Amino acid sequence: MSYIIIVLLGLRPFICEQANASLAILFDIFFLSFFLLYILLIKNFQIKKPVFFLSLIFPFFIMLSNFFSVNSYNSEAELLRVFVLVLIFNFVYFQNKKQRNVLIAGMLSISAIICLRALYQYFSGIDFIRNSQTFDQLTKNGFYAWELLLQKRVVSWFASPNILGGYLIAFCPLACVYLFKSIGEKNKKATVLFSFLCLALFLSVLLTKTISVFLSFILSMIFLFTLLSRGKKTGEMNKAAGIILTVFFVCLLGLFLKRGDSFFDFKNPQNSFSQRVYYWQSGLKMISEHPVAGIGAGNFRTVYPRFKNANANETIYTHNSYIQIWAESGFAALAFFLLFVFIVFRSALKRRPEPIDAGIIAGCFAVLLHNFTDYSLFVNQSGHIWWILLGCVLSGSEHDLKIIERSTRQSLFLRMSYLIFSIFLLFNAFLFYQSERSIKESVMFFKNRQFNSSIISAYKALRCKPNNDLAYYILARNFRVIEVGKLSPKALNNYKQAISLNKNYAFYYFELAEYFFSHNKIDSARRFIRLAIKFYPQNSKFQALNSSINKLKSK
Repeated sequence: MSYIIIVLLGLRPFICEQANASLAILFDIFFLSFFLLYILLIKNFQIKKPVFFLSLIFPFFIMLSNFFSVNSYNSEAELLRVFVLVLIFNFVYFQNKKQRNVLIAGMLSISAIICLRALYQYFSGIDFIRNSQTFDQLTKNGFYAWELLLQKRVVSWFASPNILGGYLIAFCPLACVYLFKSIGEKNKKATVLFSFLCLALFLSVLLTKTISVFLSFILSMIFLFTLLSRGKKTGEMNKAAGIILTVFFVCLLGLFLKRGDSFFDFKNPQNSFSQRVYYWQSGLKMISEHPVAGIGAGNFRTVYPRFKNANANETIYTHNSYIQIWAESGFAALAFFLLFVFIVFRSALKRRPEPIDAGIIAGCFAVLLHNFTDYSLFVNQSGHIWWILLGCVLSGSEHDLKIIERSTRQSLFLRMSYLIFSIFLLFNAFLFYQSERSIKESVMFFKNRQFNSSIISAYKALRCKPNNDLAYYILARNFRVIEVGKLSPKALNNYKQAISLNKNYAFYYFELAEYFFSHNKIDSARRFIRLAIKFYPQNSKFQALNSSINKLKSK
C-alpha cells in the first residue's frame, strides 16, 4: 500500500489546480482513500516525538480561525488543502528507510521530467505557441500569458514560472549531493546521470527568469555547503563551492540585467518589487484589522480589493506566505507553523547531518526562503513536496528522535483517531468535488443558454455545499435572463443569499446595483453601489456606475 501512495504522490506535480480544480480535489480523494487503507493495514503503529503533534496543531488553529471567516466555503476548502498536506507529511514520517529512498528517487525522477518539459518550452514550445495562435487568442483571458511568452519564461506543467521555480529549488541541493557522492564513489554511470539532472535543474530554474527563486536557490546552496563542511577539513570542497557559487552569482547578475526594467524601473507599472510591496502592505493592513483570528483561511483574494493600492495589480496571494498565514488564519496559526519548522530543523541539525540529509534540509530551507517573496506553499502542486521533504528530514535524523512505543490500547486509540479523521476529510473532499463539478457544469450550460440545466446543476452544487455563494450567484444570473423585462424576485433573493455568504465580495454588490439601475430602482442601486465601492474603492467600473446613478438621482 505504501508504494501505491508513493506513486500517487509522484503524480501530483502534473495536476495544476489553477487550471483544473476538480482534478486536484479528485487527487485528494484518491490520496485520502489509500491513506485510510494504509492506516487499516499497517501493523506496527508507533509515533515519534512531539513534532508529530505539532504538525496537527497548525491546521487546528486554522480551523479555529475559520469560526471568524468572512467566507466559510473558501475557508473549508483551504482547511481541506492544508490537512491533506499534513497527512502527506505524516505518511512520509511513518515510512521505513527503504520506502523513503524509493520516494526520494521517484521525486528526483519526476523533477527531471518536469525540467525536460521546461527546456522543451524554452527551445521550441514557446515559439510554436506564439506562431500558431493570434494575439487575440493568447490574450482572451488576460495579458499574463502573453507576457510570459514574450519574455520566454518557462512554466512546464505549472501555472507560473514562480511556482515552477519554487518546486524545483527543493531538489537542487539534494541532486548536487547525489552528484558529489557519485563522484566520490567513482561511479561513472551515476555521475553522468546526476550531472544531467543537476544541469537540467539549474537551467530550468534559470529559465524561469525569477529573481526570488534564483536567489533562494543560491542561498540554499551556501547553506548546503556550510552543512557539508561542518567538522571536516574540506579545502577541496570549499574551493569547488567557491567556483560553483561564483557561476551562480554571475547568472543572477545576468538575470537582473535581463529583467532590469522589472526591478529598477520604478515607473514601470509591472515592476515586480513594487508590486510585491503593494501586496505586502495590503496583507499587513488586514493583519492590523484582524491580528488575532484573521479573516479566515483562503479569503485573501476576497478581501484584497478593499485594501488594494491604486497602482497594484490584481492578485489572490500576498506573495509572502507568512504574511498570508497571519492575515488569513491569525497570529497563533503563524506562530505554531514557525514553531513546527523550528523544532523540525533543530532536531535535524542537532548533530552534523549525513550528506543526503543535508541536501534535504537545504531544499526545505530554499522553499522557506522563497516563500518570503512568493506563495508556493499555498499551491499543493508545489507545496506538497516541501511537506514530503520535511518528513524525510525527520527520518534522516531518526537517531536523534526517540521512538515512543505505545501500548495496545494507546495504539488502537491513535489508529481510530486517524481513521475517523481520514473518513471525515474524505467525505468533505467528495462533497467539494461534487460541488465544483456541478458549478463547472452550471457555468457551461449558462454559456450555452441552457438555463434550466444550469439551474439544476447549481442546485446540485448547493445540496453538496449549502454555503457555496457562487452557486447562488449563478442562480441569480439565470433567473435574470429567464425573467427578462422585470425585476425577478428569484434573482434578487439569490443575489442576497450570495452576499450573505460572502459579504466582502464587491462584485455581488456591483451586479445587484447594476440590476436595480437597469430597472430604474435608483435608491436601491445607489445603496448597493456604495457597498461595492466600500469593498473595492479603486474599481473604475464601480465609480462609473456610481456617477451615472448620481446624475440620474440629481435630475
